[in-house]
Amino acid sequence: MTATVIPFAADAVTAAQILPAARSPAAGPVAYRLPSVTVAAGTALRLNSAKIEFGEPPPLQTLVSVADQLAFLRGHFQHECGIWAKHTRLFMARYIDWIDAEIAANRTELAKKLARFGTLYAPEQWAFSALRPLARAHLAAPETPGATLPDTLVRADIAFWTETGAVAIDLVGGATRGTADSRRRARLDKAGIRVIDMPVPVLTDGGAGFAACLPDDFQGFWRGESLPSGPFGNDAIGLPS
Repeated sequence: MTATVIPFAADAVTAAQILPAARSPAAGPVAYRLPSVTVAAGTALRLNSAKIEFGEPPPLQTLVSVADQLAFLRGHFQHECGIWAKHTRLFMARYIDWIDAEIAANRTELAKKLARFGTLYAPEQWAFSALRPLARAHLAAPETPGATLPDTLVRADIAFWTETGAVAIDLVGGATRGTADSRRRARLDKAGIRVIDMPVPVLTDGGAGFAACLPDDFQGFWRGESLPSGPFGNDAIGLPS
């Protein structure tokens, strides 16, 4: 499988932030002096796909419940948005709320999946099978053949990596979009990246509009997953080693 490296949590990617010196995508996977994740075609990036890198070790002794852990993740994802990114930070809050609501609405199904394990697992632990949001993500969408990094990258407000590839979330306000945005969207379309427009008002509508904006493959995120696991290591949610 071909690996893709997605840098995120940065307003821009500069040449100085890219390693190695050969910055052509043809040179192979590239390392960044920025937060980044490595993804592969056909495999979704979930909250529990790989150990999330935190600025400081999570206070595991206080993260007793799944609700505590989701609250911690919400704060972490909001930090990755930047201090002044009001709408992106609000998206992260609504997304965690949505995950929690999905678990509650499907609790019977989730409990049945775990019934054979007795009390070893709880339905809430399926929350970490949800897709992982990447704030200020930079996706590969070259404008011209032969372009090299960082010119091949296009920033998205938030990005996800599903089994079918990248999804970019555009938070759409009341302002008229300009030429630069049209050009950015055209590059994403050309690269085959799905773009989901999410009107800013749905971030405060109580959840129904937010959920309706999410693609179908975000729903039922636990289906196809064999067992729940957490993003902090097995001990954090009481799973067997």
